[in-house]
Amino acid sequence: MMRKLLSALTIIMVSLVVRADEAVDKFNFATGLLIRDEPELAADEFRELLQKFPQFEQADVAWFRLGEALRKANDNKAAITAFNKVVQDYPKSERTPQANYLLAGLLLNDQPKAAAAAYGAAAANAALAESALFGQAEALYRASDWPAAATAYQSLLQKFPDTKYAAQVVNGQGWAAFKRSDFTAAEQFFSHFLERYPTHDLATECRLKRADSRYHLKRYNEALADYETIIKIVDSPHRAAALSGKAWSLYDSGKVKESAVAFRTAAQAFKGQAQAGSLWFNAANAAFASDDFTTAVTDFTTCADCAAADLALSARYWQAASLVRLNRYAEANEALVKLIAVDGLTPGLMVDSLMLRAEALLALKKPQESAAIYASVVRNHTTHPRAADAAAGEVLALEQSNNLPDATQAALTFGKNFPKHEQAGAIAFLVGEYYYRQRKFNEAAAAFSDFLKTYPKHEHTPDALYKGGWACWQTGKFDKAYPFFEQLATEFPTVTQAAEASFMAGRCADTNGDSAATWRAYERSVKLAPQSDAAMRATLEMVRLEHRDKKYPQALARVETFIKQFVTHATAKPHLSLAWLYKGEALLELDQPEAALTAYDEAAKGESEVAAAAKLGKAWALRKLARHAAAAALFAELATAGGTNGSEAQFWAARSYDDADNTAAAVAAYDAYLKQIPQGTQADEAAYRRLAVQARNKGYAAFEAEFAELVKNRPTSAYAAAALYDLAWSFTEQKKTTAAAQQFAELVKRFPTDRLAGDANFRIGEIAYEQGDMPAATAAYEAALATVDFKDKVLYKLGWALEHQKKHDEALAIYRRLIETGDDKELAAEARYREGRLLQTATQYEAAIAAYGQVPPGAFSERAAFGKAESLRLNNAATEAVAAYRQLLKDVTDPTVKMQSWLGLGHAYRTAGANKDAVEAYSEVVRLTETVEAAEAVMGQGYARLAMEEYDEAAKAFLKVDIIYGYDELKPEAVRMLVKVWEAAGDTAKADRYRKQLEKMAENSGEKNNP
Repeated sequence: MMRKLLSALTIIMVSLVVRADEAVDKFNFATGLLIRDEPELAADEFRELLQKFPQFEQADVAWFRLGEALRKANDNKAAITAFNKVVQDYPKSERTPQANYLLAGLLLNDQPKAAAAAYGAAAANAALAESALFGQAEALYRASDWPAAATAYQSLLQKFPDTKYAAQVVNGQGWAAFKRSDFTAAEQFFSHFLERYPTHDLATECRLKRADSRYHLKRYNEALADYETIIKIVDSPHRAAALSGKAWSLYDSGKVKESAVAFRTAAQAFKGQAQAGSLWFNAANAAFASDDFTTAVTDFTTCADCAAADLALSARYWQAASLVRLNRYAEANEALVKLIAVDGLTPGLMVDSLMLRAEALLALKKPQESAAIYASVVRNHTTHPRAADAAAGEVLALEQSNNLPDATQAALTFGKNFPKHEQAGAIAFLVGEYYYRQRKFNEAAAAFSDFLKTYPKHEHTPDALYKGGWACWQTGKFDKAYPFFEQLATEFPTVTQAAEASFMAGRCADTNGDSAATWRAYERSVKLAPQSDAAMRATLEMVRLEHRDKKYPQALARVETFIKQFVTHATAKPHLSLAWLYKGEALLELDQPEAALTAYDEAAKGESEVAAAAKLGKAWALRKLARHAAAAALFAELATAGGTNGSEAQFWAARSYDDADNTAAAVAAYDAYLKQIPQGTQADEAAYRRLAVQARNKGYAAFEAEFAELVKNRPTSAYAAAALYDLAWSFTEQKKTTAAAQQFAELVKRFPTDRLAGDANFRIGEIAYEQGDMPAATAAYEAALATVDFKDKVLYKLGWALEHQKKHDEALAIYRRLIETGDDKELAAEARYREGRLLQTATQYEAAIAAYGQVPPGAFSERAAFGKAESLRLNNAATEAVAAYRQLLKDVTDPTVKMQSWLGLGHAYRTAGANKDAVEAYSEVVRLTETVEAAEAVMGQGYARLAMEEYDEAAKAFLKVDIIYGYDELKPEAVRMLVKVWEAAGDTAKADRYRKQLEKMAENSGEKNNP
């Protein structure tokens, strides 16, 4: 809620109180920052408070809250210091026990022994004793002082037999015993827990640890019972550990076969974790010990896939051993080959075996495995005579596996390592081919270029030229595509792609703006394969070019020849419809609309896009023939079909209906158009013509309201303005809401020379002014000036109306007229002041300064002096502005002007770069007032602090605007600046938080404005 403006005296008195309570204010502001989750800034404020006012009566609370702020800011070291200050310097403070408690929490991770001592001290407070004693025991446990932890747990139970931590205490006692390997005691504590708290969240964990204790005590059957109970809880986080414990219990108790199943189940439960590998190994080992070799093979294989390296190698060995036991020698050999590959094998046997196996895998349609083996030969046996063959084989295997990225890389590597190989040319071509298939057209074009330089007469050269051209075309590099296509068409004219290559060379040349090359390529395409699809397209492209160059007779002749030549051709139908369309367009341009209609009818038999274009052409031909009704029908069909020209067709359907004097259809068509395109120049014409066609039919009087609505909704429309300006102006002034406005208008209309006409005009101006219609107000005031006696007042209001319209020059002229001719000195003085304000608003600062200087002593003199200083500041004369503000501040009497002058001085200092002085000037504003200017001054301090890169101080200033001051209109700016401060400081998390607050403020504002 906005605060009410206080009187100067009240402000001064309040300011004195505020200064006296500065420590309290700083304490409250720091507390507010802590509440607003700004712990870093709160800590700064508490520190400053304690440094400036060390004897502050609530110093113990301030130190405690400083510790809280630092803890929230994750500055644990400083928080520890602050809490220690409370503990050491204020031992009798009410905050000391809590300080000890929080201190213990901070020390717990790094100094658990010290944390235990702090918890012990906090336990002296009755309210904290129970939690503190529990914390002390937990801290001792963390310190690995198991005996002391056990003693502390027992002490808590003695002092608080019914403690809320009872369950955790018994659990802790069990863990402490377990950690010191006293498994008998641990088993007893965990059993006690399960008896007392069978449904507790820790019950399953305690059962697990009891089972572990019993396992260590070799009480396997009892351990197994506990493990089984846990295993039945499917979603328990301890289930996997229980499965592992069960397996070990079975194994150590001599039940090897059952343990194999248990280890396997445990391994599955630990899937993806480090333990899984060893559990699979144990499962396989148990299966092996049980003579279940088939299962052992599977388990060792699984272990090898997931275990650490050393264990995996062991698993592969035992996998092979298991296969041997099963007499599956071929598989055993395969496993051993893999293992030997790690340890090494003779190069000759290795290469021959791997190459042969790679070929077999390729024949078995396992190209990926084949490629991997080829790659290993190339990688591990680079000097072997068959390395090049292996590299070529890898390329083809990768291609067959549809792994084109790797195939490409392999082909590039082959070309680099084996440039003299008999397949070097084919592999070089494949580099471009693979890039092309991956749609990496830039790389494909480069690869094909490289191939052509090295192998200009290779069997793949035509393909390289063709695909190189298309690769460049696909990336829009038509100038680079042209040489590929051109070379193919000229050097290899007998290949099947030659005609199309020549056609594409023409398209590239056309795109590149080379007309001669374009025509040459298109004509060559026709010559190379006259009956081909490429030749047909080339011919039609030449027709298109003739259309583009407005060579309609030539285009007509060429397209007629084309139609005659291909009218019975089996594959020419799609091209024939386009040819007929081109013929229709040529005939229409040659002013032969009747003949064009026939051509368009033939074109309409083609594909939908050509048919639609033909229908549009036919509609225009019908309009040329003044057959508007028929044209309207076609335009209407096109409009119904929609598409990119749908709305345009709808407009011309309406125009054609209009021209055909079909009023009803025209109105309906205009309405349909306006629903699609409600705004714009053509929409204005449609709206006007819609009314005009009706008015011509039924008379204009019947449509006054519609015309008025058109003018209201389309005030800038040339059609509405030209036809209905007087009517629209009348209704605008009447607005059909105020009877008084109607009567004033009627008076002016009927009695233009009456002595009241001037007053009526003034009242009309006043109504328009109140409604925000400044042009209407201006016209009425100007009309009123001709007859009224109170010209000063009219001039004054006219100046204001012009000022609202930002017609500053005209407003200035009116104010000067009032100054020069007016009798009202008070209005004249204000007019002079207003003159200065207008000049200032218009950024004519020097003229404004002169005008302000002419304001006579009186009510506006101090404001004028203030305006002069403001103009100097806004004119970037910061030094002069500072002097002007200071001169004014020497003897200013108006409290508001004084306060605003200090505010302006702060702004001027900021402009001059004297940000420190700006902060002090803004502080004067804060001392003088609690109004919105004080908040603005604090905002200014924030900007100054930001400029000095004092990010925390800047943030505190903006937060004061949000926390201390209650001006809703400034809060968004303050929060917005907080975003900028933290962005500048590099704290993206805080910047994000305030950005979200800003978005929420905007949402809430929207809800308020739109209930």
